[in-house]
Amino acid sequence: MCSDLANSIAAISGSPRTASLGKYLGVPLIHTRVNKQTYQKVIAKVQKRLASWKSHMSSMAGRITLLQSVTTTIPIYTMQIAKLPMSVYDKLDQLNINFLWGHTNNTSKIHLINWKQVCKPKVAGGLGIKRSAWMNQALLAKTGWRLLQHEQDSLLAHHEWHVAWEQNQHKFSTKR
Repeated sequence: MCSDLANSIAAISGSPRTASLGKYLGVPLIHTRVNKQTYQKVIAKVQKRLASWKSHMSSMAGRITLLQSVTTTIPIYTMQIAKLPMSVYDKLDQLNINFLWGHTNNTSKIHLINWKQVCKPKVAGGLGIKRSAWMNQALLAKTGWRLLQHEQDSLLAHHEWHVAWEQNQHKFSTKR
């Protein structure tokens, strides 16, 4: 039934039916249920970037700086737009953990400090590395705040204002 309807709409509109809408600004346009495969390319980018560095040749301070400046910034735009699945958070954090402690495909190293302690701010005794889930939550909150407070001139804000006006226009009518 759904397949027939989709085919009919595609035939009427003259637009081909597709399983993927592609990407916009590097973020996948989603029209299906989100799963861990949806954001696999974000994980692959982080993994590729970490693989290009030699963690065993960098000092601990160098690895921390690389994690803070590069691997946490790769998924930022995606995190501002969508809440990622927990499995994506876990994989991103695991990649960061392994790079921090010098894991490679052949060797496994001992974690000298618990990941919760590593993610604490430096003033609280941690290393200041951000957890992926916390970063995603903060970025979504920032986007929401900007929409509600500061971005009255944005296209979305204008759209929301017009929708609210249309729905409540009768309340402001001068005719009685």
